Amino acid sequence: MHIRILAAAPLKEDFLRAASGEYLTRLRPYVKVSMEEVSLARMPRHLARSAGAARVVALDARGSAWSSSDLAEFLKTAEVSSVGTVIFIIGDPDGLSSDLLHAAETTLSLSRLTFTHGMARVILLEQIYRAFRIIRGEPYHR
Repeated sequence: MHIRILAAAPLKEDFLRAASGEYLTRLRPYVKVSMEEVSLARMPRHLARSAGAARVVALDARGSAWSSSDLAEFLKTAEVSSVGTVIFIIGDPDGLSSDLLHAAETTLSLSRLTFTHGMARVILLEQIYRAFRIIRGEPYHR
């Protein structure tokens, strides 16, 4: 399985780039993850390239609130169902367009709190890492 994270805005802060890099490194033993910075205008093209076997999750404040275990179950189900790609899309500071939200299979809210798009990227990576630790029965999630 391949996890693609499409982010509409670049990371500008060094500490966010460092945190993002740390979780990408931690994820290597578990799953292939790619981080792509793509403008909102080009995002539909990037989603279309993975159409079919991909499951698309849009991050949106109005989305469903999942627990870490819920995310783990979602990823485990995708993995055992031979889903080739799971795509998470993160908007810019103004969020995602209604077209992109409708293109997603589901919308996920990381919290009722508001985060910058850069923080959302790091939190998402940390939660994906936590999910794979849960799936593998490893103790990180405690």
